[in-house]
Amino acid sequence: MKKVFAISVIAICLSLLASVTTAYFTDQGTARNVITAGAVKVTVVEQQETAGGLVDYPTDKITIMPGTTVSKTVSVRAEEADAYVRMKYEITVWDAEGKEMELDEQTLASIVGITPDDEHWIQKDGWWYFIEALVGGKTTEPLFTEVVFSGPKMTNEYQKCTVEIHITAEAVQAANNGKTVWEAAGWSEEGR
Repeated sequence: MKKVFAISVIAICLSLLASVTTAYFTDQGTARNVITAGAVKVTVVEQQETAGGLVDYPTDKITIMPGTTVSKTVSVRAEEADAYVRMKYEITVWDAEGKEMELDEQTLASIVGITPDDEHWIQKDGWWYFIEALVGGKTTEPLFTEVVFSGPKMTNEYQKCTVEIHITAEAVQAANNGKTVWEAAGWSEEGR
């Protein structure tokens, strides 16, 4: 009987040791991984040079006469991530009654002159591409800084007309997207 009791005590001890040992080999835990995608956001910056320096471009109409040069500085700011940037501008002329004037490119260029910066921007397929990646929080060199209204070419038919310059900017991420603006993918199909 003592032998059976001793074997029972040994079996119970071994069983307790096994359960204690098991506790050393088990574990439970959870991990929560959060991955946030960056954002590409740009803003067209339109400014005007004044005696006090550059200020936001006025929202009111500017009245001009033939032969006038108007300060209009247009650039792009990358709000967050580094980006490749492109811009284009379109000029529309409205007559005194508010009807769009149908002007060919040559006529339009002869009355409204814009000289883009071709040192920092390169034109391709109707777009102007900023030649380097724009660092987040920074602003490009201006695409242009003034608009010139021709004296000799702006005849009486342009009296009381309105000229509208519409700016469009696009951006794609620079990170992991080619080494140059020309290698970058993700541009809209327009102008490609």
